[in-house]
Amino acid sequence: MNPHIVPLFHRRERGSIVAIVVLSLAALGLLGGLAFRAFDQITRSGQRLGLRAASDSAVEQAARSLAVEASDVDGDGIVEAPAMLAGAVAPAGGGKIPLSSGAPKVDAFGTALGYCSWDNGPAGKNTSSNRLTGDSDTSTAPLLSMNSVVFAVISAGRNRIFDTSCAQARTGSAGDDVVVRVTAAEVVNGNGGSVFFGAPTSASGKGTLDGKALVDGEIRLETDTNALVRWDSTTGTWVAMGGGSTGTSTSSGMRNTLINGNFDIWQRGVSGNCNYSQCYTADRWLVNGSASASGAASTGNAGTAFASVAAHSWAQSSVMPGEGPSAPATALTVTRTALASDPAAKLEVLTQRIEDARTLAGRSVTASFWIKAEGVSATTKKFCYDLYQYYGATSSPRGLSVGANCYDLTVGPKWKQVSFSVALPIVDESKLTTDNALWFRPVMEPPGSTAPRDNSFRVTIAQAQLEVGALATVFDRRPLAMELTLAQRFYETGTMMSHARGFSTLPCCLQRQTLNFAVAYYKVPKRVAVTPTVTPISNSGFCASGTSTVQSISDASFRTWRYGEMSWNGSRCNWTDSWVADAEYWQ
Repeated sequence: MNPHIVPLFHRRERGSIVAIVVLSLAALGLLGGLAFRAFDQITRSGQRLGLRAASDSAVEQAARSLAVEASDVDGDGIVEAPAMLAGAVAPAGGGKIPLSSGAPKVDAFGTALGYCSWDNGPAGKNTSSNRLTGDSDTSTAPLLSMNSVVFAVISAGRNRIFDTSCAQARTGSAGDDVVVRVTAAEVVNGNGGSVFFGAPTSASGKGTLDGKALVDGEIRLETDTNALVRWDSTTGTWVAMGGGSTGTSTSSGMRNTLINGNFDIWQRGVSGNCNYSQCYTADRWLVNGSASASGAASTGNAGTAFASVAAHSWAQSSVMPGEGPSAPATALTVTRTALASDPAAKLEVLTQRIEDARTLAGRSVTASFWIKAEGVSATTKKFCYDLYQYYGATSSPRGLSVGANCYDLTVGPKWKQVSFSVALPIVDESKLTTDNALWFRPVMEPPGSTAPRDNSFRVTIAQAQLEVGALATVFDRRPLAMELTLAQRFYETGTMMSHARGFSTLPCCLQRQTLNFAVAYYKVPKRVAVTPTVTPISNSGFCASGTSTVQSISDASFRTWRYGEMSWNGSRCNWTDSWVADAEYWQ
């Protein structure tokens, strides 16, 4: 065989190998293309997921920063996020994050983050510049609560188009947008911990906060007292922290402008009668029974001649735990025993007259008290309240009624808490004369033409408070020693014993005339220097009989004296008097 001639079958084998190689190369090319496309898809998908995650992170970071930057810009006690910055590319109804904010402003897709900011608050304070009108406390708006949305941050997503409007962002999202919304509770909560810290405020400023926007247990620092207080949503009051299980306030005890608001001090006794006259009952509390001196007479002035048209009795009563006022508490019960006529003006039943008409002037204040009415055949009993800036008996006009309104009580043993808030006007000091005062009148009967008066009824009042601020807070208990000291500025009782000394010698009967002195020093200086009422208690033998003469009167002390005689055996005469210093307001 010629070695240069390849056999036929060898030639065929060589062709098969070439074909196989070609086919293999083609297959490899196809597989490579498929693999590349798969790899490209995986890479792109990973990039998109990475961009989405980065956008999620940017939105979350922006939300955290904006929550920290939120503040109460309109003074309604509810925080607002920074105002929106206008922008051409923004969610419908919204804008962009302001340049002053430290929050991220662009998402991972290179689009500016969208931003919606709402102003939530009481009616009239739920709108502000470059913010959307938020929730309020009226029936025409979503009700204000801690679930109210304060702001939302939106990423337009991969398509770089904002599919979600601000209105939609309050509850959800649209398209491929990333939305993070933040509520009032989350802003107050701050870092997501279990303790809610609100913005620091003054002791008076916290009274203006809207309770609907506060979290139960929320803690705030009073900047002027350096005390921590906690919001109790059950009672709707601020509670001083560290008061223990009794709930006793740990504040300075001077939040309540009223004295003896818990009716603990009864220097005059625990019961008595006002027979068509004025009378003080529990310390600082006056039963009046007059319309002419109530500020609602035809002249519109208080301080006219007193003319009581009703007789009352009064007595101390107890408050049982769980009845309404927080125990321990004492109450004052006033019973109408007779009514002589039905004057057209409001009939003043119970009053506390606070020293100086300028007290709390120019400030927003809130009064609160617990009350119940019994002994009436009707199912309800109407009373009225106000604060009266009394300028003085010789002033014209004699005063100004502020916040006058009426309330209905369901007759029966159930307690009701009544509260009202007013802005007391500044007092023109040139109008003030003797005995000017701020009158707190929680119980007045309205004119008979609108609510017929009753010849008899029984009303009981407890835990009365008048404080700075727009909300009634937890009752402020002072130590009893402090409460008594405050009350004794207006009324104090005591006893005094004479110190006899020789004065002159009488020629008759070999007896010596003596001059007996006694000096009383008040525990508390009085509001004004008053002449005390002195009553003899005892005399030694036949000496120093009669009554004492009062002299040397001041707001801190007084002196009395009597003439007497030394006994036959030369012993000195002594006597003891009781005294009452009454510096209360009686006009």
